[in-house]
Amino acid sequence: FNTPIYKSFNGEKQMRRTVKQFADLTLDECGTHINVFRDDMTLADMENIREHGHKIFDPLVRILESDPESCKRVFGRCLNTYAGAESDYRSHYSWISLRNLDRIEFRLCKFVSASQYFWLANMVAEITATVIDWSRKGRYEIAAGKIVKIFQKYRDGKALCQRPERNSK
Repeated sequence: FNTPIYKSFNGEKQMRRTVKQFADLTLDECGTHINVFRDDMTLADMENIREHGHKIFDPLVRILESDPESCKRVFGRCLNTYAGAESDYRSHYSWISLRNLDRIEFRLCKFVSASQYFWLANMVAEITATVIDWSRKGRYEIAAGKIVKIFQKYRDGKALCQRPERNSK
């Protein structure tokens, strides 16, 4: 199964209905990866992000390692052998893979519920945009700090898309 390709979240309600039917999609050891690209993302952007991946992603992976409960609440599962805290972000087995030329692959993602997966998709899209924007400026440590705050916002249920009024049927 491949997840549908969404170019935006404009059809949010339809997306939730579509995704909801896959509630039993994965086993505990399996995930539902999310690949994110942006129309203005270039090969140079990806090479820059790959070159500085440790500066950008290591602070967040340390949090994911030290707080597996938060990791599971947001991503749907903990770091594992198929989506781990690999030291090489070009690896197919890292929680985030930068081996593709045109996208960032979030391998740690696991579908738990339609709401959780929708929020997760929003979070990884926000992380990707932040990484691209700050990496273009050569501000990798700022990107790292901002993606940690993005994760914490979603972990704590404070993202705009997580507000109760946005999640009523």
